[in-house]
Amino acid sequence: MKDFNQFINESKDFTKKEINQIFDEVKNYISENNITENAYHNNKHMIDVFNNSMTLFDEYQKEYELTENDKLYLGLAALFHDFNHSGGKLKDDENIELALTALKEYLDSTNKSGLYNDIKHIIIATEFPHKDINTDILQKIIRDADTMGGITDDWMSVVKSLGKEYNKTLQEFIPTQIKFLNTVKFNTDYCNGLLANNKESIIKELEKMS
Repeated sequence: MKDFNQFINESKDFTKKEINQIFDEVKNYISENNITENAYHNNKHMIDVFNNSMTLFDEYQKEYELTENDKLYLGLAALFHDFNHSGGKLKDDENIELALTALKEYLDSTNKSGLYNDIKHIIIATEFPHKDINTDILQKIIRDADTMGGITDDWMSVVKSLGKEYNKTLQEFIPTQIKFLNTVKFNTDYCNGLLANNKESIIKELEKMS
């Protein structure tokens, strides 16, 4: 049986002010507790995915009638989805388990344990390669937010960091990134539009550097 505090956590409607305060607290929490030397799957990446997620949330909130609680679940999923990531040493389902353990520890310590299942539901969709599952809009958003770095203005930093994490030189990693750009299919029209607009110019720049 669920205890009273867990029931309250699950039924509470969070305000925008409360959500922003929680996001700020979690950003501080990961900076202090997620100590990693990963070149790519690090705190910067999680903040980038958070920012991407919020952009996509704003894009689709009205269409899908998303609530402020949905925003909270999505934002926390983004901020924790790669917590304690192994940087390539483990399979990604194991990385997901590490992230979920960290999420649960944080929620338990801040009396928000009732949020766990809603956030877990979103995080598990980030396992890569992506599993062929029926995804809801929040899962679609976090998948795109997690992989759209390679088609944004910051794509060069993403390519360099990924190559370093995979122990490859930039020239060695470029073919992998070009293959990604030629084969990726995003879940949202927003990201597919970015891909259509930026793909050709990014590939040309990559080819010049190879």
